[in-house]
Amino acid sequence: MLLFLAQVLYAQNDWLTRIDDKTPVAALSIPGTHNSATGNGLVCGLGIGVTQQLTIDEQWELGVRAFDLRPDIKGDNINIYHGAMRARVTFAQAIETIFEKLDAAPGEFAVVILRQERFASDFRKREMWSDAVGRYIASLGDRAAVFGPVLTVGEMRGKILFLTRSQYSGCEKGAYIRGWSHAEGGTDDALIVSYGNGGEARLSVQDFYSPLTAGKQRAKLVSILAHIEHKAADGLLWSINYLSGYSSLLLGIDGVPSKKGYMRNAAYVHSGFLDCLGERDYGNGIGIIMLDYAGVELLNGFELLGKRVVEAVIESNFR
Repeated sequence: MLLFLAQVLYAQNDWLTRIDDKTPVAALSIPGTHNSATGNGLVCGLGIGVTQQLTIDEQWELGVRAFDLRPDIKGDNINIYHGAMRARVTFAQAIETIFEKLDAAPGEFAVVILRQERFASDFRKREMWSDAVGRYIASLGDRAAVFGPVLTVGEMRGKILFLTRSQYSGCEKGAYIRGWSHAEGGTDDALIVSYGNGGEARLSVQDFYSPLTAGKQRAKLVSILAHIEHKAADGLLWSINYLSGYSSLLLGIDGVPSKKGYMRNAAYVHSGFLDCLGERDYGNGIGIIMLDYAGVELLNGFELLGKRVVEAVIESNFR
């Protein structure tokens, strides 16, 4: 009965609206997408860096509520990139799309994870990024959430929570992340620090993005599941867990993030993730789950199960 109810809520695309206001956001299971804007298309790239098939609009309709956006400055625009590849949607357009969805469903909310994708080692460009992104988020007013360790669903409704891996300035909304890890085992020692009040929350991160061999893929899956278990034991622990990654050879070069490489990883990891999740009751949630090819079940011969993963993450909130 509960599984049927969750499927009905999912079909109505208002699953967060049905969550109790007092529920901590940290205690939810939230489906998200890695490099979300690549689904809107890249200006060029020949398949390099493509991680999504659906647009941000379509991802939202699927039930995705966390978005990985990588803005950087080019001319008068804050564009979005994956590596050197520019998406066909600007940062402002992506955020406006999310707000249009929130206007239509004000009981929902979104989490946006940011990082400066290019020139992060260039001090001048880093300062430009910090100022431009901070001013833009400040301009959103109360529609951008102030972070707190025990932020609740009721406090988040109709808003976007910005969590950034690259600090911005001049804005008290959102929070920045200290201690992000790309290590094979991730980390349980990261922190989310509020721009608004300095409050801190513990954060578990798994973002091992280059499992280039079968052995590395198995290690990534083990790490994903370990972080789920850790999160499920603690309702106030925040967790960001990336299913995404690539395992590829392109033109004889090992480790190139090709579309095929992302699909190969997704086919393996998504299957193992679903087997683990099963019908188990995760009372404290499993955190923010970021995946490639959300909503895509089969593509170019790869069984990606991207629709089933999103559905399973949502349904776990209602068991």
